[in-house]
Amino acid sequence: MFIYKWPADKENDTGIVGQHSSCDVRGGGISSYADSPSRAGQSLVECLNQALRDVPKERHAGTPLYLGATAGMRLLNLTSPEASANVLAAATQTLTQYPFDFRGARILSAQDEGVFGWVTANYLLENFIKYGWVGQWFRPKKGTLGAMDLGGASTQITFETASPAEDPASEVQLRLYGQHYRVYTHSFLCYGRDQVLRRLLASALQVLLQDVYESPCTAAQRPQTFNRSTKAFSAFFYTVDFLRTVMGLPVATLQQLEAAVVTICNQTWSEPCIAFLCLMGQRPPGGRWPYSLPPAFQLQARAPGERARLPDYCAGAT
Repeated sequence: MFIYKWPADKENDTGIVGQHSSCDVRGGGISSYADSPSRAGQSLVECLNQALRDVPKERHAGTPLYLGATAGMRLLNLTSPEASANVLAAATQTLTQYPFDFRGARILSAQDEGVFGWVTANYLLENFIKYGWVGQWFRPKKGTLGAMDLGGASTQITFETASPAEDPASEVQLRLYGQHYRVYTHSFLCYGRDQVLRRLLASALQVLLQDVYESPCTAAQRPQTFNRSTKAFSAFFYTVDFLRTVMGLPVATLQQLEAAVVTICNQTWSEPCIAFLCLMGQRPPGGRWPYSLPPAFQLQARAPGERARLPDYCAGAT
């Protein structure tokens, strides 16, 4: 959940928006509650209660509230429209119990998701507008960057283009801060991190497992390649940030990134008792450690707060 604020005045008919606060919803996305829709609404309560505290009480009624579901719900809507509708209904029931100006819960189109990510990335990079030292807003003399957003169920690629797109459905016209932008966007459904892991598992096992094959993303498909300057974020950022900051591995070039992937994917996941005791904060008789930790436990010792995510970094980086 993100809470934004902006002044009443606009710059060339576009608002200047800043993030006030945020809250990470516990558990999976709302699509993970297909078998228990009421839990989808309940999962939002903690963050909605934070919103009550973060937004001044006198502003509650005038604060618009939206829920935009992304590719996980698009997939659920393909496989089970009834379950998708039930999850949205449960989320709506919870959201309407709060004193905000609820504007609806809906599944974002792939086009919307890609464009929203592109606008966000370029806005934060000050490619649209910048506040100068003289105290005025001005348009920087630099172009925009493409955006590549790796989510859980899809990957969006979006960039500005000078020529019309071959597929009109992939083109969006925007006017931001008095400037026109022609943007190409495409979403590769099933190429999000979670669904790619499903496909890798299906390919590796070569066995018909219901939990793996229940997703339409296990069908073989390959996205086209774009030769553009892009800004990668979401799961791309967290994986590369882990390699760089926790593992201390250089990732500035493609060759360095490939070497870093080999390093982390070669870690073992055995669990000797001595290493386990060490991680649990205990010591052996005599108080001495005659053995060094195996690589996997060196990894867990480096990032104790990342233990739940450690198995994902190899697959995500690959």
